[in-house]
Amino acid sequence: MTQDILASFNDGDDVPFDEAVHDLEESIKRECEQIEIPVKHYILNGLYAREIVIPPGVVVTGAIHKHEHLNIISKGKIAVVTAEGRKIVEAPATIISPPGTKRAGLTLDETVWTTISAVPHDEEFEIEHLEKMLVCETKEDYERYLESDEVKRKVLARIEG
Repeated sequence: MTQDILASFNDGDDVPFDEAVHDLEESIKRECEQIEIPVKHYILNGLYAREIVIPPGVVVTGAIHKHEHLNIISKGKIAVVTAEGRKIVEAPATIISPPGTKRAGLTLDETVWTTISAVPHDEEFEIEHLEKMLVCETKEDYERYLESDEVKRKVLARIEG
């Protein structure tokens, strides 16, 4: 069943990736047993790392990241699909993800996946605050973020800097 879900991402489909992954998430909620994937959080000197251990045979989807970030797969093997296509990622692997990235995956082995993001290091943050600062749950939220004053200030600072 789980492999059939990812197989639905066919090359050349007319369905936009965002819509297909939304449909996948809804299908997972309806048809798959939901499991809790514990998260380990690390914050150090302007870096926030979020590490998960995903059992084999699990379909996962991620949030939409607002900023460029690193992903380190330190153990395992996972079939990953993004708007750019499908690939098998096997540890050890490091992936640089641009802003706006969203993924779906099927673990082929137990997989340890760590996402590392830059955060302001002059303040203490609660994990919930960090997640709101770094990711959006929906495409619409991401589009609103792109139109926000926060993004406009960052663009102006780069131009003036």
